[in-house]
Amino acid sequence: MEYKITKITHSGTKGERGQDRTDGRYPMRIGRTVELDLDNVKLGKPMIINYLKDADGSDYSNMYLRTSCVISVISTASAVFIETMNSIFTFEKTEFLECP
Repeated sequence: MEYKITKITHSGTKGERGQDRTDGRYPMRIGRTVELDLDNVKLGKPMIINYLKDADGSDYSNMYLRTSCVISVISTASAVFIETMNSIFTFEKTEFLECP
């Protein structure tokens, strides 16, 4: 399923929990469209995020991000929150399944 990265915050290990990640390449990741298979996101394992589009809409396929180990996954109707050892990622769903 396609998602858009809408926020990345500190998990508390390297910065204050909940504070936006402004270090390194984190700010450039906001707004990117990704393909994320939640069935393959496993607690205690790194998460692989497959990019599809950059924030400006340009092709960014064949690029990916390997995160630190996943601590928790929370999914709602419109968003997914995945906490890793170092960051908390907020993904907004970009495609919805239609109900019959």
